[in-house]
Amino acid sequence: MKKPRNKKYAGPRVPNIPMMATTHDTLAMELHAAIETLIARPDADTYNDVSLRFITLGRVVGPQSYMEQAKSAMLDIAARFERVGKFGVNAAEALALRLASGQMDMALPKIPVNKLWAAEMRTVAMLKGSGVTA
Repeated sequence: MKKPRNKKYAGPRVPNIPMMATTHDTLAMELHAAIETLIARPDADTYNDVSLRFITLGRVVGPQSYMEQAKSAMLDIAARFERVGKFGVNAAEALALRLASGQMDMALPKIPVNKLWAAEMRTVAMLKGSGVTA
């Protein structure tokens, strides 16, 4: 005699929508462009743009060593801004951001599009709850 399953009905499962090549190319190009813009012409808008992209992708890919290095570089940039009053990116931070960009680029095709969009919506909701406009 089988033991009865003690599983609650969670509703219908949402199928994963695979990422198509054009979507991957667009997202990867936007990510690389945002990071290169932050390195070449650092300012508050590009810093916030890259931060939002890292937060969104971090929600989907989970804790990875390259995400931690990118987070550390971004925190160093923010700390420098707090100390000096202007944004700047040194060579080590630029290298960490570029390496993270390449690793995220490789992870993008494995991420279902619906999960990426859901993570983006959660990030926007988190920011609205904090009073930050994106």
